[in-house]
Amino acid sequence: NFAWTTLDPDATHQNLEDGSGSVAGRSMNPTSNGRVAPTSWQGNAIDNYWVDRTAGDDNTNPMPTFVGQSISALFFVRNRLGLVSGEQTVISQPADYFNFFISSAISASDSDPIDMAASDVKPAIIRHVLPIQKGVMLFTEAAQFMLFTESEQFSPKTAQIKKMSSFDVSRELIPVDTGTSIIFATNKASYSKVFEMLIQSENAPPKVVEQTRTVPEYIPNDIDNISNSSTNGLVTFAKKNSSTLYTYKYFDGGQQREQSAWYSWDIQGNLIHQLYTGGNYFTLTKQGSEWVIQRYELVVSSTATRSYTVGSGTVGSPTTISRQFEACLDNMVDRSQTTESYNSTTQKTTITYPYTIQGGTTNLRLVELADGNVRTPSSVSGTTAVYDNVNLTSTEFATGYTYTTELALPTYYYSIERGNYDVDADLRIQRLNFELGISGPMEFHLTSPQMADYIHHESGIINDVSMLNKVPSELYKSVSVPIYRKNHKYDMTVKIPAPFTATLVSASWDGKFNTRRHARK
Repeated sequence: NFAWTTLDPDATHQNLEDGSGSVAGRSMNPTSNGRVAPTSWQGNAIDNYWVDRTAGDDNTNPMPTFVGQSISALFFVRNRLGLVSGEQTVISQPADYFNFFISSAISASDSDPIDMAASDVKPAIIRHVLPIQKGVMLFTEAAQFMLFTESEQFSPKTAQIKKMSSFDVSRELIPVDTGTSIIFATNKASYSKVFEMLIQSENAPPKVVEQTRTVPEYIPNDIDNISNSSTNGLVTFAKKNSSTLYTYKYFDGGQQREQSAWYSWDIQGNLIHQLYTGGNYFTLTKQGSEWVIQRYELVVSSTATRSYTVGSGTVGSPTTISRQFEACLDNMVDRSQTTESYNSTTQKTTITYPYTIQGGTTNLRLVELADGNVRTPSSVSGTTAVYDNVNLTSTEFATGYTYTTELALPTYYYSIERGNYDVDADLRIQRLNFELGISGPMEFHLTSPQMADYIHHESGIINDVSMLNKVPSELYKSVSVPIYRKNHKYDMTVKIPAPFTATLVSASWDGKFNTRRHARK
């Protein structure tokens, strides 16, 4: 339980109980002053008031510097409440979040509030605050500061603010904590730049790496929203009221980053808000005139009503291998979230969706979970779609918007040794070899200058009469795609157009390597 209310600015009754309501300034009638009445779990002592000054005057115990100014950020550190206003950082007494006054005007205490300013040759207006293990990072638009203490005690005597680095920071994008580092961005150039900062010590310069160096013209400079999941190694950037998301995916192993990549999503509708929590990613979008909240599972939690089993074993068993094969659709709902009606005369099933269908029949699909059959509606109107020649009233299915996943492969070079590649040699790629997990239909698009485009079709779907009445998918499959071109004379794009899972376990190439009689050392 929690109470959402304003702090009482007129309270003169500190540490008194409400009782009969006769205490001055203690009216708790929500209809007259907008405050929330206490509930049984709160007790009688209501602490929703600013603590008054009990010692000193404006000279010996002045008002906190945020009074009369705008507050730009709130944070917690060492069981204290912190507020940021302009260049000032004001922190309350420990465990007394609304007390910003010293307890005695004649002696200092380690529990006294902290009121400090960041200073620099450039304007040091603090835009963002991020508490970390070593202290509190303060971000201005041109520099980064850290509020910390070298002592065991965090008090006005020991607290200090030190400038750590000088990088531009976006005013709209709040820096995020990845668990061991900080990611922040700047959009003051033609495209946005994303930096990752690792704080090694409060007395040593931080290590800063530009993570958009490999994709300098990838993220537009008008993004204004960021969300991250340190558990899953994901940071997503977006612009409100747009449909494109840009995500940085990373994997750290021990003391180094083993793998990282950028990718983008095009979602249905316009993004209003995004959020990572636990094993899910949520988006709030506006689709037409409706507001739609969607949940994307980062770790699939499949059930029999949303997916079907691949393999002859038991899902989750350590000795018999089996997997859940889930449909991949945007705005996906299952049969329990829809209403179906069947007309035996016309042999048509009408399905009512929990949202207004966008785009007509062009992108709406239905996957029958019993056999993986994909259906396209014959007509769409508002929240209903009609499917011909089928009775779906007792069939488990998943339905939603279809989309195409695209993966562009890089140019391959022969590796002489780890981290050293021969870019001058003659390398002719004969074929690309892929190991697939559970996968639906896939397309390998090969394009080359002055040559016709070629599309190689593959699928993990089994086309075999002996597999009738069984799940039409394999657990593993090897695929070989012919290339027969120089390594830099072609482009390969893998596309997944069907609403099924696609799993690329590994990839390798076969080819002919010629050093052209050059010695390279």
